[in-house]
Amino acid sequence: MNFTSLIIFYIIWCAPSVIARADEGSLLMNSTRKSLRQEIQKQQTEQPVNQNASPETQSNQATDPKPWRSAHISRHHSRLRTVHGTVNIIGWGVLLPVGVIIARYFRKLSDDWYSLHILSQLSGFLLGTLGWGLGLSIKNAAKEQSLSTHGILGTIIFAFATLQPCVYRQVKNRDAANTG
Repeated sequence: MNFTSLIIFYIIWCAPSVIARADEGSLLMNSTRKSLRQEIQKQQTEQPVNQNASPETQSNQATDPKPWRSAHISRHHSRLRTVHGTVNIIGWGVLLPVGVIIARYFRKLSDDWYSLHILSQLSGFLLGTLGWGLGLSIKNAAKEQSLSTHGILGTIIFAFATLQPCVYRQVKNRDAANTG
């Protein structure tokens, strides 16, 4: 079993337990939300309105039904960003360079170099695609309309990584047609 197979096995093996923990956490968060909502409603009825505050802030304080939501979203957002970074580091930063190293240095050592190269490149690309999709979902959840340099570079890298096998196939088909 090679390194890539171990990583894929680990991801498949651990995914159900991670999802189960996330479901348990969401059940806990739902009950916590109810108790927080009740506590906040109690505090709002007991708290006198600040006379020095502007009318706009007074109305926002009284009508905001979910003031805890921003803290919950930021924790969820932080976890997604961590997963996005980890998946991209493994995919783009480990598996793809390992595939390049296999193609460069293991050609002379083993006849299985090509299958290892393809396995490493494919799994790295799939993890990179997953990480790119997570980045897009994080961006959409934040409802930001501005384009960041990180997002633009990530999309360009993803586009070139997607085009590379297509170009290779076209060149291979053209060479085969010229020789045949």
